[in-house]
Amino acid sequence: MINTTSAREAIRLATEAGWGAPKEQTGKRQGKPDTIPMVLHGLDCARVIKALDRIGQPYQAWLRFAYASPGWGSELDMLRVHEALVNAYHRGRTIRQPGKIANLALVALYDFRQRQRSQGAHKLAPAEVCLRVQVDVRNWAKCWAQSYDAMLDELDTWDRDGLAPVKETLNEWAETKSEARDKAKGTTSSDRDVA
Repeated sequence: MINTTSAREAIRLATEAGWGAPKEQTGKRQGKPDTIPMVLHGLDCARVIKALDRIGQPYQAWLRFAYASPGWGSELDMLRVHEALVNAYHRGRTIRQPGKIANLALVALYDFRQRQRSQGAHKLAPAEVCLRVQVDVRNWAKCWAQSYDAMLDELDTWDRDGLAPVKETLNEWAETKSEARDKAKGTTSSDRDVA
């Protein structure tokens, strides 16, 4: 089963083991393999994937690219996210160097993704970004810093808005599990409210 309150972690778990339960959740029951954890894990995976499938583009492609296990996030997802980020950036702006902006978008994608996947990762320093985009670091503050920050802000919006439906699904599970536990104990939510 997927026992987490993190939407990011739920996406990773749902796409990592497929429909089979992780090894630590399997066991024996009366000398036979216990398949209940595999069934429950598969149902949880289906709920997370269903929530992902209901999300529109570019959010869906971003979440698969950023959090899904290899094999789930395709190259097409990465291309969709890159194109959407460049298009979002271009709206309302005059672009002098479109090739550099496309490269800057790629660096922003990988930088943001890395920081979301590992808690200790830091934002790339301006010199690192300039090196990867192949621009002069002396022009960073004047020409590139604002563009890079605008792209990171757009990705942050996609991340927040895209994860919301998955988070709602996780909250629904928590309520359902709580009600099932109460039912098994013979109490109801109104009994808990009175106590």
